[in-house]
Amino acid sequence: MAKITMREAISQALMEEMDRDPAVFIMGEEVGVWGGTYAVTKGFYDKYGPDRIKDTPIAENAIIGGAIGAALTVGVRGGGVLISLLVLPLYVPVLIFGAGAVDASAMGMDASGHLSILGALLLLGLGLAPWATAAALRISLE
Repeated sequence: MAKITMREAISQALMEEMDRDPAVFIMGEEVGVWGGTYAVTKGFYDKYGPDRIKDTPIAENAIIGGAIGAALTVGVRGGGVLISLLVLPLYVPVLIFGAGAVDASAMGMDASGHLSILGALLLLGLGLAPWATAAALRISLE
């Protein structure tokens, strides 16, 4: 058996699943054109295109929202439109409070209130994400 690095093993496993099932996609920070922080997804964007390799903003709330939206639309035809409608409201607080924190900081004011709300939203999302995803997958498999 050939020895490969952990990075190569993860890359091969992801590629095998994406070749096997056209519904599989990857989303994350810098996974697209850049190929991921550790080059795990290097070349995936060229092979599978932007529909299956999706870069996300550096906002954990948005990534969690995207994952929940993807789980909710598993097996649904026209899920692309539905996922947009489900995930968009989860991006808005990140944009509002993130921009508010930057604006407050630029004016020399304290931005801790905005950042505290973002932190609270992150904790809420982390707490609810596994439950919502499991429920959505259970429903879609029935």
